[in-house]
This record gives sequence, structure tokens and C-alpha cells, in this order.
Amino acid sequence: EDQGAYEPDSLSKDYTSDFYRINEWYSLWLPDKVEKRHDTKTTYQVEIRYANNTNETFTFHGPPGNDETPGPVNWTKPYFDCGRLNKWLVAAVSPVADIYPRHTQFRHIEYP
Repeated sequence: EDQGAYEPDSLSKDYTSDFYRINEWYSLWLPDKVEKRHDTKTTYQVEIRYANNTNETFTFHGPPGNDETPGPVNWTKPYFDCGRLNKWLVAAVSPVADIYPRHTQFRHIEYP
């Protein structure tokens, strides 16, 4: 299921909305809150080496680095998980910068 796709009339499925129940988890690790500026974002680089000895460096924006404030782990406010666990919960969230081959322009097909 694509968590980012939702019907425009259903704000309860919009994970960027203030009304979404885990919005705080999501928004804690957005690259930054500065609009129209890219020089403040943390960038990550993945170096890909192909079988034919060519290299490609793929740079992408990601969550704040571990050395930046507020650090590698953020705690959310306690919330009541109504209708599921029916308990008060606190979450610890940490960024995971990851890249898959589908995020690059390179497509490779191997024949047996």
C-alpha cells in the first residue's frame, strides 16, 4: 500500500496532515523545514560500482545526520492508541537513510 497516496477528501490518510495520528513520527525526520533552500539539507552519497568497472555516485537528501541536533533519536509525545492496543504509548524514532536500485536511473538485466 502506498502510504503517500490518499483521496483528497480523506485527511485521515494524509500522513503530512496535522490530523494524522503518526504525523509527529513522520515530521520529526523531514530533511528540514526551510522552504526553497537546499543548502541546509543533509545529503547522503551512495557509490555504486557496476560489473563493467564503471562507477556512479548517487546523491540524495535525507534526514538530519546523527551528529546534528537533536541527535540520532527523538521521542514523541505519549498518545493513546485507541481501537488497537487501547494503551498509552511513547515512540522513539530514528532515521534510516536507505537507497534502492529503483531510486537510480540505472537498470540492469542479467541473463542466466
